[in-house]
Amino acid sequence: MYRALEEGTLDFGFIWGPLTPGAFPLSDVFSLPGLFTCNIATAHVVLNILYDKYPQFEEQFSPKVKFISTQVHLRTHIHSTVPIRSLADFKGKVIGCQSDTIAKALAKFGASTSVIDQVDFYMSGERGVVDGVACAWGAVGVFKLHEVYKYHTIIGFSPGTSHYLFNRKTWNKFALDEQAKIELLRPWFQRAMNEGCYAAVGMALWDEVLPPEKGHEIIALPDKEMKEMRDRLRPMWNEWAEEMEAKGYPGKAIVKDAELLVERYSEL
Repeated sequence: MYRALEEGTLDFGFIWGPLTPGAFPLSDVFSLPGLFTCNIATAHVVLNILYDKYPQFEEQFSPKVKFISTQVHLRTHIHSTVPIRSLADFKGKVIGCQSDTIAKALAKFGASTSVIDQVDFYMSGERGVVDGVACAWGAVGVFKLHEVYKYHTIIGFSPGTSHYLFNRKTWNKFALDEQAKIELLRPWFQRAMNEGCYAAVGMALWDEVLPPEKGHEIIALPDKEMKEMRDRLRPMWNEWAEEMEAKGYPGKAIVKDAELLVERYSEL
């Protein structure tokens, strides 16, 4: 799809970033485990501030496309057949993950991890191949994972970002006043997803599918353990920052600002 946008086969597209690894390197900051454990709305606020401060975010896109907006997605949590109430409980558990980044992160806590397709999450749990899976609430609903996994441990990893892009030639066909109006829609795309998609998913799952009387338990790790989790995952943030610095991007400054902004907005 990204190539089709560059070539002009498509006029407008919605690109799921993790499907194009390396194409949008700075966007991977929003996928660093433990960095964006805040809710989606807060993550979008921080995203917009970072995009405004660092023009390199928009410069990572091809000159053949016109960037309109980026959004983060539903948080990734642990959905398991046995309760995971602490970081120590990860030790020895077999966890299926939707990405290599999340698999590496959970392995730091002693879990045996592997990357498997989300369509295999249901059968893997049903047959006892895995003790749990790391995925977003949307996958729980779409693949009916709640029928297999009754425990849900909140860790708040961010699985990635998506981007709204125009083909550049198509974009240039708009009058200047039309372009200005479209560019004002950047936060609208994020809000529409928050309210029209994610909020609806959350309401349906929590109220209809996951109530305690149906055998489900939502487990929140203590604040002390959440802090420990972030501290133990920090080397992954630093490694990413160093890689970005080597490519000429201000990776260290971006990670520092992201952490500070998440902390400040989470306190409000």
